[in-house]
Amino acid sequence: MLRTLIELEGTAQLLNPSFSLAEVIQPYYQRAIGRRLSPSRLGLRLRRGFRDWDRLVEALPRDLNEMLQRMRAGTLSVHLDHRRLDPVVNRLVLGLLTSSLILGSSLLWSMNAPPLISGVSLFGAIGYALSLFMGVRLLRAMRRSERPGSGSDET
Repeated sequence: MLRTLIELEGTAQLLNPSFSLAEVIQPYYQRAIGRRLSPSRLGLRLRRGFRDWDRLVEALPRDLNEMLQRMRAGTLSVHLDHRRLDPVVNRLVLGLLTSSLILGSSLLWSMNAPPLISGVSLFGAIGYALSLFMGVRLLRAMRRSERPGSGSDET
């Protein structure tokens, strides 16, 4: 929105140097500030904040007592649920490496970076071959993981 206002101000200045968008926006700005700082809105925010703090003060002792009892009994457990995150991250990294290798190989190939064999950059061609291998490997790993009941996630 700020960028749009700046562009509008610049365009308006080109059309009429004496035009000021800030003067046009000023009444709307004052109304928005007035609504934001109105006593009724502040009162509503205070009531909501009081209600939230009241709930916290009411529930906190009970919850802390329950946690301490579980700790003493040895039954307190913390569940962190990030199912199959490692294979996803591995595939993401492999995909980024493959795409950057394709980009770098394209630059080497298009600029005819030496050493050249039959007018083709050797390192560009090797990079393309390696990125093709990595891409095929990534696609195979993705297809393997899509099959129901497949537990292997090789990247």
